[in-house]
Amino acid sequence: MLRRKSLIAAMLLITMSLEGPSPYTVYAGQTNEPGYVETVSEPNQAFSLSGYMRNVYTVTQYPELDEAVFQAFAIFEANKESSSYVSVYKGTYEACYKFYNYFTSHYGYTKDMRPTLYKMSDGTYMVAFTNTLNADTKISAYIAEVMKAQTIAASLKAETNDATANNIINWVKANAKYYYSNGQNYEDDISHYYGIYSGSEVLCQGYAMAVYQLCAMNGIASTITEVVSPRNVNHAVNQVTYSDLVRWVDTTKIDSVSDSFWSGYTLR
Repeated sequence: MLRRKSLIAAMLLITMSLEGPSPYTVYAGQTNEPGYVETVSEPNQAFSLSGYMRNVYTVTQYPELDEAVFQAFAIFEANKESSSYVSVYKGTYEACYKFYNYFTSHYGYTKDMRPTLYKMSDGTYMVAFTNTLNADTKISAYIAEVMKAQTIAASLKAETNDATANNIINWVKANAKYYYSNGQNYEDDISHYYGIYSGSEVLCQGYAMAVYQLCAMNGIASTITEVVSPRNVNHAVNQVTYSDLVRWVDTTKIDSVSDSFWSGYTLR
């Protein structure tokens, strides 16, 4: 289960004061519009993380943010081994939070490639990597997880999207190991969003991320949706598009697929 909203907000949003940009930091866009990302050229090298990730999904939840995600990868690659903050997105709180959430969940495969949402001393917001030290190691570990997911996604491909979606749901239910959090350590909980493809224990967020990622690789429209359970606990689920209906999916449940929203739950 996800942490309570108040604790997430307190831990997620770090207030910082920067007197001026570091020579090692790329500051993306401006702050007087909803959200901007710096446009940089993809690295001229044999392998590009940004270039690779462009071809991983065939359908996404927020296609309008995909280019910003790819640019964020390019910025990370262009600023390797920086000990300073490397900003990849700036804008209003709402714009930055949406981008941050999309990057860290829909494109989330390892914690080391997870940026942070910051509130600046002037009241503006940015999404930034704390540093890019050991960049090649981080990129290699990230790509290794993506490739594991791609192999799994290919093995679950069936003759129809409906059958493929069912295969994905059954795979997550059969292979995911649930992490029972005590709710007291935010960083530990974040670590357990990732690693499902390597057999690590994950929270509900990890279940929902896997369903989305495997669907997106197979061309099936889906979402990661945050809900609140009857016990007032935040929880991550999916909506998956079938040929006849968009169904609610919660792979932490025995009865995982529902034609309608669950009684007693509310949307966050």
